[in-house]
Amino acid sequence: MYAYAFGNTNQPTWPVAVNGVDFAYASQNGGGTNVTLGVPSPSTRVAGPYFGGMGGLSAGYTAILKGGFWCHTPFALYSLNLNNLTAGTEYAVQVWSLSPVAYGSQNITLDGVTLSSHDGTGTGQYLIGSFTATATTQTISVGPATNAMGPLCAVQVRTVPAPGTPPTVAITSPADNATVGVNFTIDATATDDGTITKVSFFDGTTQLGPDVTDPPYSYAWNGAPEGAHVLTAVAWDNDGMTTTSAEVNVTVIDPPTVAITSPTNNTTMGVNFTIDAAATDNGTV
Repeated sequence: MYAYAFGNTNQPTWPVAVNGVDFAYASQNGGGTNVTLGVPSPSTRVAGPYFGGMGGLSAGYTAILKGGFWCHTPFALYSLNLNNLTAGTEYAVQVWSLSPVAYGSQNITLDGVTLSSHDGTGTGQYLIGSFTATATTQTISVGPATNAMGPLCAVQVRTVPAPGTPPTVAITSPADNATVGVNFTIDATATDDGTITKVSFFDGTTQLGPDVTDPPYSYAWNGAPEGAHVLTAVAWDNDGMTTTSAEVNVTVIDPPTVAITSPTNNTTMGVNFTIDAAATDNGTV
C-alpha cells in the first residue's frame, strides 16, 4: 500500500523499501492524500535519532530512522487518518518510534490494543498491528500503553494477503465399502489453485507410508490386517492449507489358497479318475 517517514529529506536515498513497500518522504503531518497525522496540541517535534547508537537493530529499522528525521510529540496519542483503503480488507499497520535509552523497552497501542515491543534494547522500536477496513477512509489511533511512547517517526500500511483456496483431494480407488485383499493400492487425486506439495494416506489416525510429493498419488498397502478399515487422504498446498478427503470404508480379507494336486497339468487320463486338491486358510476352509 503505502509508507511514509515524517520529517525532512535527510535520508540519503528515497525511496527505502521495507517489507516490500517503498517508504517515501512525507510532510511532518502526513503522506499526501494517503495519510494525515493528527498530533495532539501542544505539539512538539524532536530531531532524531537522539539516542546514542543503533546497534542491534535491523537494517529495515535503521534505514528508516537514520539521518536527521523530525519525529512527533513523545508520549502522545496520535490519530492516523488513512485513505484509499478497500472496505473488508485486512491491513497491517507498522509504526516506527524513537525511544531514548532512559525509557527502556516500551509498548504502543493500536486502537486501544497493546502491541508488544519488537525491540527490547531501549534504543527504539517498531511495532505491528492489524485492522479490517470498514470504509475507504478510516482513522486509527496510535499511542502509549503501559509505558511512555517515544515520538512517532514513520508509518507503513500494507495489505494482509488473503488466504488461498484450500486443495481438493479424493480417494479414487478402492471404492467405498469395497472388499479387498491384504495387498491392494490406494489411489487419490488432488488439485489446487496453487501447488500441491504432498499427499498423505491414513488408516484411521495412522499414516500409511511416507508423504507422496509428486503425482500419481498412491500407496501400495501390502500385508494389510484383515478387518474393517477407514481410509482417508490429506493434501497440503503451497500456502500451508490442508484438506482431508471423504472417508472410504474397506473390508480386508485374506482369502484361502487352493490348488489341484492331481492330476497334473496336461496329463492324459482314463474315463474314470480322481481329482485331488489342497486348500489352506488362516482360519477354516
